[in-house]
Amino acid sequence: MNNRQKSLLLGTKLRVHFENKGFTQKQLADAMKVKQSWISRIYRGEFSARSEIAKSMCTMAGLPFLDDAKFVEAADADLLGIAAKLAGFSEGERKAISKLSSIFN
Repeated sequence: MNNRQKSLLLGTKLRVHFENKGFTQKQLADAMKVKQSWISRIYRGEFSARSEIAKSMCTMAGLPFLDDAKFVEAADADLLGIAAKLAGFSEGERKAISKLSSIFN
């Protein structure tokens, strides 16, 4: 998994976590004293391992950050879970997912 893919995965996890807790991007930005556009960028995976904002969000959410060895373990577990789900899909469904995946790579 390359750095862009890691950032995208982590941004998605952060979005899901904070949305499930009922936070809007604006509320989270206000709480962190940053612009809402920063939260949006992080949710889209547009950050690097040097991002203090993303790191702070991970701390708040209880998620490992990109430079944490636990992140790789968690990402591997996520991929295994996805692979198990894919195994239950038909060939046509897997082809459709593959086409969608190429859009994001």
